[in-house]
Amino acid sequence: MKRFAILVVLLLLFSLVLVSLLQIEIAKAEEETIYIRADGTVEGTDKIQRVGNIFTFTDDISTGRYTGAIELDVDGLIIERDNIVVDGAGYALQAVFPTIDAGAGIILSGRSNVTLKNIQIKDYATGIHFVNSSNCKIQGNNIDTVFGISIRNSSSNIITGNRMTDGTSESWYGVSFYHSSDNVISGNNITNNSYYGVWLENSSNNIFFQNNFLNNPIQIGVEGSINVWDDDVSGNYWGDYKGTDGDEDGIGDTPYVIDENNQDNYPLMNPVDITTIPEFPSWIILPLLVTATLVAIICKRRLFSAD
Repeated sequence: MKRFAILVVLLLLFSLVLVSLLQIEIAKAEEETIYIRADGTVEGTDKIQRVGNIFTFTDDISTGRYTGAIELDVDGLIIERDNIVVDGAGYALQAVFPTIDAGAGIILSGRSNVTLKNIQIKDYATGIHFVNSSNCKIQGNNIDTVFGISIRNSSSNIITGNRMTDGTSESWYGVSFYHSSDNVISGNNITNNSYYGVWLENSSNNIFFQNNFLNNPIQIGVEGSINVWDDDVSGNYWGDYKGTDGDEDGIGDTPYVIDENNQDNYPLMNPVDITTIPEFPSWIILPLLVTATLVAIICKRRLFSAD
């Protein structure tokens, strides 16, 4: 009996130590939002190293805290400086408590020429939130959040080589556009979202090509938008495409129709390996957008002449 009592006491002590260790682990999270200020100062963490205009993660970063029964959800990283590169170096930026109220992983508001790359963004409500930002590049990130990338009133941005997919978070959509035009979206995996792969509202002249759209209940949701879904050579891979490839050139024989104003004229028969998508130099966006605009004008004229 005495041995049993000792064993119970030891188990209780072990449980107390384990709980304490868990609390210590949670305390490692950055409690408040992290900032890259306009002068280049990093506030809120010591896990981002600056060398000139390149800011590199040196470890995983999480934001938010738990105190008793209270959860504090905050945004992850707010960028207030232009003309910089933020390199995650494969590390994670993660909300401590994944909820629909967990804020945004990264916020760009009124920014220009910012590159975000190689970041694992997890468990926030929104992965990357653009507002009034242009000439930015989002490249090679893994985004597992409720809402992947949200783009509002922003133009001339490049989104390439990213994975927007449902992992530990329940993803509602991969990318959404509101009043945003002339963006290039290429070489992304947009998969397993609960509602839309991409949502576009009053957003036209964006160009999409060499993306993979898989297992989204609605691949593309469109409201008041006419966009371009191929680069006149290749389009996108659609998991629900029913067409055939009679000449076996890897391009479907019939377009993938989204609606009466949007269709992929060169749907791909096989998924794109996004690891082979080349990096876009900044100068290439202008000819791509000119092409997108010309194709959109031609499509509109054909539609009007058909009526």
